[in-house]
Amino acid sequence: MPRTLLCVGDDSRLISCYDHLLQKHVSFRWAATPTEALEALRTEQTHQLLLMDMRVATTDRGVFLSKCTRLAPNVMRILLVEPWEQEGGIRMLNDGKIGRILPNQYSPEALVETLHGCFCEQEQRAKDRELLDGTIDGAVKLLAEVLKGADPMAFGRGQILRDYASQFYRSLYDCAVPWDIELACTLLSVGYVTIPPNILFRARAGHDLTDQEERQLAAAPQAGSELLSCIPRLESVAEIVLYQNKNFDGSGFPFNGVAGSAIPFGARLFRVLADLMRWEAAGAGRGAAYEKLKAESHLYDSAILDACKCGLKFATNGKHERVSQVISLDELSVLDVLSKPLPTSSGLLVAPEGTVVSKLTLRKIRNFAKLNLMRSEVSVSVLRPISPDPVPKFRRSVKQSVGKK
Repeated sequence: MPRTLLCVGDDSRLISCYDHLLQKHVSFRWAATPTEALEALRTEQTHQLLLMDMRVATTDRGVFLSKCTRLAPNVMRILLVEPWEQEGGIRMLNDGKIGRILPNQYSPEALVETLHGCFCEQEQRAKDRELLDGTIDGAVKLLAEVLKGADPMAFGRGQILRDYASQFYRSLYDCAVPWDIELACTLLSVGYVTIPPNILFRARAGHDLTDQEERQLAAAPQAGSELLSCIPRLESVAEIVLYQNKNFDGSGFPFNGVAGSAIPFGARLFRVLADLMRWEAAGAGRGAAYEKLKAESHLYDSAILDACKCGLKFATNGKHERVSQVISLDELSVLDVLSKPLPTSSGLLVAPEGTVVSKLTLRKIRNFAKLNLMRSEVSVSVLRPISPDPVPKFRRSVKQSVGKK
């Protein structure tokens, strides 16, 4: 990776470093003013170091450096200071606005060697970030696969919820779902793997549960949140998972007095979308489901509820809809979308409706088939021109790139 330095200022001492830096294969970029430097950070996202003279004219260096941090958080900011300015430089260093301060009395040769060390440090940090990101990504995928294998119905619910969230953001904001909300959709039910299967089965079948069993089910989001909070950078995801069943008026789990806008936005959004899903699963149309939620408006964020009425309605006016098509089990492949639950011949659920078939799911289905425990046909979702009916079928996927054509 080429080494890139953004230098703010026109001091002759800095200019004298130019030839020395070229010899070390450094790409040198000048910015005469802080405004020009901010524009360079905004449009040229390749810089590794930012070198700034304390004497550069700017009304508030702290504000300028804070903007630099927001625009390019991984760029190391280095400040050249005069002896009488060291106290201010140390204060900005302690505040995290800069990564290093250097005395302005450095010779060009010594300054270049120091910058060389900073480049080496930045390159090591980039490797560490790449390793950490890969580790986090692998951990999240592992959790998702564990949830998919242990409780395919809960995993399928998360996929459907992700489709609803995608409709919401595309219609209202014309953008993709924020990463933490999308990830929370996938891992929303991970805490339920701690619940004994017989309790989950009875709860989903509508059977009566004991008080102890009810408490276990209610506390499942906390188990999931504690698991996710152990993974770096997933703190916001863990918080969404914890508050997924929290009502806007403060009732519901967790019982800690948090209410209203203090509840994470993702959790407030899921509270609305999940109940819309439930009513539609019971056979209600989109409009009727919305009215059911409005009748208990104290449980939901009214702004999100009203936005969902518009956003999810408009999202159904596209050019295509998904319909079911029966194919042989041998034709089933990765990224197919199941339009109906897939059970074994004895009735054991292998994958719920709405599941996007992964390699693990496909291998599981193939293993059952080798034991002659699967039916020979499976229903998958495909695209066709949209019907006049403005209300989408429950659990219709909106992800057009994954269906068989």
